Amino acid sequence: MEWTLSCATANNTSPVTDYVGSNADRGLSINLFEPNTDHAAGDQVGKVSLGDIDISDDGRYLYIVNLYDRHLYKIDLQDPLDPQVPTSNEVERFEIPDLGTISNTDGDGEHRPWGLKFYRGKLYVGVILSGQDANGHRVSSITANGNGADLRGYVVVFDHITEAFSGTPAIDFDFNYGRERPWIP
Repeated sequence: MEWTLSCATANNTSPVTDYVGSNADRGLSINLFEPNTDHAAGDQVGKVSLGDIDISDDGRYLYIVNLYDRHLYKIDLQDPLDPQVPTSNEVERFEIPDLGTISNTDGDGEHRPWGLKFYRGKLYVGVILSGQDANGHRVSSITANGNGADLRGYVVVFDHITEAFSGTPAIDFDFNYGRERPWIP
């Protein structure tokens, strides 16, 4: 049976198309020695396709973050030693919490789930607040030295037994520290 990961349009994504297109569609030259700027692809990085994947400790479940619809997918492989092609009822979808409402500061922007780590029966999901609003405009404060005072990172916990996310993040941190390159959303 064929199945696809959903690319729902009713989410809080900055305006970005889910259509990647060919080089010709994106206005890129076929001449290898001619410089190109792929503006569409630049905006789609971290917003379209898949993020991290991980497998449960027992090897039965594969977890995937869909960057476009911001959901966690759980795929039942049935047998870790002889994984089976999943049917549609063996693929579950869970909404990753929007942490913008948890933050103490305004203007943190869109939540972007990405990382996964299954550890001791729990799945840890890394999420950042991008510093962009739903229209792609910068909303975080960027200080003179390039620190993103309002940019935040979180780790939320998904309990695979209850199939629910914890109410508060396990880790909550800002990006207000020195670095070689400034944060510019």
